[in-house]
Amino acid sequence: RLDAASLAAAASALGIDATTVLATTAPPTAAVLELIARRLALPADGRASVACLAEAVDVDYAAGEPATSYLRAALSVGAHAVSANKGPVVHARAALLALARDKGVRYLHESAVMDGVPIFSTWAGGFRPGGARLRRFRGALNSTSSVVLSGMEQGRTMEEALAVAQAAGIAEADPEGDL
Repeated sequence: RLDAASLAAAASALGIDATTVLATTAPPTAAVLELIARRLALPADGRASVACLAEAVDVDYAAGEPATSYLRAALSVGAHAVSANKGPVVHARAALLALARDKGVRYLHESAVMDGVPIFSTWAGGFRPGGARLRRFRGALNSTSSVVLSGMEQGRTMEEALAVAQAAGIAEADPEGDL
């Protein structure tokens, strides 16, 4: 979670006065975007001062925020962006990929699905066993869904199967993004 301590640590690591950041009345998302903007600010040579933004913040799955804004900010100044969140993939994948392409950088998001199995980059990178063509892809793309569905196949209720997944550390306490 984004709290005062983590925001202060991020500000300090970026060489920004943490007291000033914490004194702001702006919501945390605005403060973080300001940190990103300052750190990624384009110097005279027009290149981002950070090569890549790795994003794994708590996200509102209904809107994909604040992660989508963070990724957009990084890509806009020519920094690569890597995300572990499903929200931006659901709400803005095409736009983020287009922005990355326009800026000559990459937006990577495989850790958001299938526990990071590199299915997208493997296929996009030209891996075609026997010249195969991908016509359709179906399946449970994350461990939580897989464990819950398997539990239900074995006769458990969804709630019981979810409790098993949570006890095993597979499902989050709030599994909204996984189910």
